[in-house]
Amino acid sequence: MASLQIAQVLQAWGMTTTIGVRTLAKWCALALLCAGCSTVTSLTPGKQPRSKNGFYLLEADWKTDSATVIDSTLKAYVLVEGDQTLIPMERVPIVLDRWQVYVPIPADQKTLRYRFKFDYMYSATPKPKPNSFLSPEHELTIVDR
Repeated sequence: MASLQIAQVLQAWGMTTTIGVRTLAKWCALALLCAGCSTVTSLTPGKQPRSKNGFYLLEADWKTDSATVIDSTLKAYVLVEGDQTLIPMERVPIVLDRWQVYVPIPADQKTLRYRFKFDYMYSATPKPKPNSFLSPEHELTIVDR
C-alpha cells in the first residue's frame, strides 16, 4: 500500500519509480543530516528559596549534533510565559554550551513558567538561513523561608 502511494507521488513529480526512490532517499538522508538534533536541558532547580533581591538564576545547556549551525550566531533567551518577555541570556565563560541569566520575580509571585529559546543561523545554499529552537515549558517555584 505504502509503496503504491510512493509510486503515485513519484509519477506525479514526473519521476520513474526506480530513479525516483533513489533520488527521494538521497534527499531524505541529506535533510536528516542537515537537520540534526538539538536538545535543551534546564539546569535550574524546580524550587528556589525566595531571594532578598528578587532575582533568580536560570541556566540551560544547549546541544546540537547539527554540523550546519553557525556557532557564532547563536543567541539564547528566556521566554517568560504570560507576558511573553524575551530576556537575553549570556554564555557561561569556560563552560561549553551553557547559558545563564538572572530573572526578576516579583515578591508576590510564587511561580515562574518559562521556556528557553535559541536563535541561530545555519549553513545553507546560497547563503545562511535563520532558525530557532524553543524548549518545553519549565516551572520555577519560589519557596518562602
